[in-house]
Amino acid sequence: MIKSVSFQAIKPIIIEKLNNNGVVSITVKGSSMLPFYKDSITIVSLSKPILPFKKFDVILYNTDHGTVLHRIIKVRKDVLKTTGDALMKVEVVRYDDVIAVVSSYNNGKKEILANNRWVLLKVKCWVFLKPLRRIILSILRRVRANGK
Repeated sequence: MIKSVSFQAIKPIIIEKLNNNGVVSITVKGSSMLPFYKDSITIVSLSKPILPFKKFDVILYNTDHGTVLHRIIKVRKDVLKTTGDALMKVEVVRYDDVIAVVSSYNNGKKEILANNRWVLLKVKCWVFLKPLRRIILSILRRVRANGK
């Protein structure tokens, strides 16, 4: 039987495993990373962050409001700028707040490496289309709702 526990409850164990060069898999919760990561479906494999961070890496980091999984859209000398794939808001993240980086993910079909060229091409297109995201997401939601 698989039991669901809060991330905050097991966070110290995850950090310890990552610090020992382990890989941790967690199920994504929330919709901020749509369309690439799906709520309660996508499983991400997390690894200890290795510098330098790269644009389009997906990182797990601490905020004042909890722990967040978002994509890096800009790398600065002392901070990272991140956003959820389905969000417009940009957040500034200190390097010290980064807990892990996504090394691969699974949407229920197969394991996909985070640095897969085809995936990165789709991500780059999605970031480029940022001004049109709300319209695209609205259309995708309607299509999915009509298909159910």
